[in-house]
Amino acid sequence: MVVYSLCSVAFAVLTWELYQMFGWKTYKKLGANLALRRAYKWHQILLTLLKLDIFFFIAYSVQLATLVLRVSDPETWVQIGVVIPGSVVFLVLSFWALKVEKKRLMIVVIGCLGCSPAYFIYKLVRMNVGIDKNNDPYLDTRKYLTFFVVVTLALVLVTVYVSVQCYRNFGIGLKEAIADYDACKAQLKANRAMLNNTSGRNSMTESRYEYTDVHERFVLD
Repeated sequence: MVVYSLCSVAFAVLTWELYQMFGWKTYKKLGANLALRRAYKWHQILLTLLKLDIFFFIAYSVQLATLVLRVSDPETWVQIGVVIPGSVVFLVLSFWALKVEKKRLMIVVIGCLGCSPAYFIYKLVRMNVGIDKNNDPYLDTRKYLTFFVVVTLALVLVTVYVSVQCYRNFGIGLKEAIADYDACKAQLKANRAMLNNTSGRNSMTESRYEYTDVHERFVLD
């Protein structure tokens, strides 16, 4: 208990430091515009949620297809050939819609995410209700699959809410502000590399001159 309490305090302090650092980086990137900073916060939260959605849904689908479903079951091939690749493509499109602020595509994303809880509830009921104890395909995997289904369902519901918040922030200038910052950062990096190359050539030239002077003095002596 003491170790847990100390670790919790340490995590709280580190989290606060990270929050302060994140706030400073956001200020350097977007300035003092509070609307843009709030929009950027929702933007980053949605990016994180989409990454978690990918992990948990693919982990659930792979476990379902490899540990429970059978080769003779058509659902196995639908899960492997359609559901898993389709979910990856869908989430990639979600990233793209968020980045370029495509409102129509984001509406489609929100609609699909809003309908997906019906599938997870169906699978949750199917895994736990009306199972023949003598022929239980979920006997060894029920706990793990239930955990992944519940977590994925919760993540999807939160993702829908955050997606709506991001959709409402489309068009306020966040995309342009991020693009300008990235362009300035790339230009600064290029200028720094050019300066380093110039300094390197100058130092090589100075070293050659220094060696020549020393060599000439040695010959004259």
